[in-house]
Amino acid sequence: RRELLVQEAEKQKIGDQPDIQEQVANLRRELMIRALVQQEIGNKVKVEEKDAQEYFAAHPDEFSGDTVHLRHILVQTDGEAKEIQARLAKNEPFEELAKKLSRDTASGSKGGDLGFLGREQMLPDFARAAFALKAGEVSEPVKTPFGFHLIKLVDRKKGQPMTFDQVKAQLQRRLQDERQASRFQAWIKELEGGAKITRDESLLP
Repeated sequence: RRELLVQEAEKQKIGDQPDIQEQVANLRRELMIRALVQQEIGNKVKVEEKDAQEYFAAHPDEFSGDTVHLRHILVQTDGEAKEIQARLAKNEPFEELAKKLSRDTASGSKGGDLGFLGREQMLPDFARAAFALKAGEVSEPVKTPFGFHLIKLVDRKKGQPMTFDQVKAQLQRRLQDERQASRFQAWIKELEGGAKITRDESLLP
């Protein structure tokens, strides 16, 4: 049936239609980019089990099983976060500012309360900032895909430390993602450095 449909489309010269040609050209570009990135990044950056073991041994705090009770305020810009920091410095209550200003309305209505969370339940940058805090302390602005967060540590609970076998697969995937992203950024800078880049204002909306 697919072959019959293709043959009929060829008879009707569907492939010659401008919008179809544009889609085919775009698909070709995407497939080429995917193949190139796999060749230059995916095939060249590998994380072996021993790499994961070394990381596990060097970062015991990450696998302690501890949980933290957090509050946060989410805003759109770094400038907004800095303004809230200034208000906190004047002893305005964190909970009240969260209710008034946080873009995370679910937690904001509860004074920014996120409850107890484990490290694996947070984005990496958010988790690093949260676990570095002392009780009652508020972080510097933390950027995530959602915006900028101010994080307050309310309490911390000791947990059951995880074994390497429990986290091995997840850790290998995470390290591979991080190393591939780092390699990709370095590679893109190399490409940009060797290219002459121009800007055609007439093509911009």
